[in-house]
Amino acid sequence: MTQNTPIFASIFGESWPSMPLVFHKHYANRPYCNDVTKTIGIMDIEMAWFLKILAPLFAFTQTLVPFAEQAIRCNVNFESETTSNAFWFNRQFYFPNRKPYLFKSKLVPQNGNKVIEYTKSGIGWIATYEFTDGLVKLNHLGYIFTIFGQELSLPLELIFGKSTAWEEAIDENRFRMKMEIRHPIFGMFYGYSGEFTVVEFPVD
Repeated sequence: MTQNTPIFASIFGESWPSMPLVFHKHYANRPYCNDVTKTIGIMDIEMAWFLKILAPLFAFTQTLVPFAEQAIRCNVNFESETTSNAFWFNRQFYFPNRKPYLFKSKLVPQNGNKVIEYTKSGIGWIATYEFTDGLVKLNHLGYIFTIFGQELSLPLELIFGKSTAWEEAIDENRFRMKMEIRHPIFGMFYGYSGEFTVVEFPVD
């Protein structure tokens, strides 16, 4: 892979050439540059009633979007940076009667198809990306917390459960997605889903 190869080409590996065109657009960003991919969409955000008590904590740590609403307009920019191979998620949510809510996280490739998505507070989600059965699937590996440059494992599965997500192509410009955090005993704690349209992406 070269610097002009998309970040996710090596993550998806042999599946990359045959993936639907919308995913080539969605994951077009290259490393060590200023690439930006822009999407617009509508999302539903759900959380268990007792998690709403923790909403101020989610807002303070910027680990989860702290509002549960239906049919929320959302713009998501995927951004590269000149200093690394990181893949940034820059999200803007437009909730009724609120100023736009900004939520940003950074996805850093590891070995193979393993990635870590870091939030502003240093809490990260470890997962693998794969394309199988017509879906991009994100498979849970664990949670970590970064402090003073050290990464510590967080056993949050005992409290919240595991995170999973998938994306599915609709056509050449649109895809649908879903993410949820589900506890093996208590069920769904938190989730969001929606449909997005890629409106701008890097082209060589």
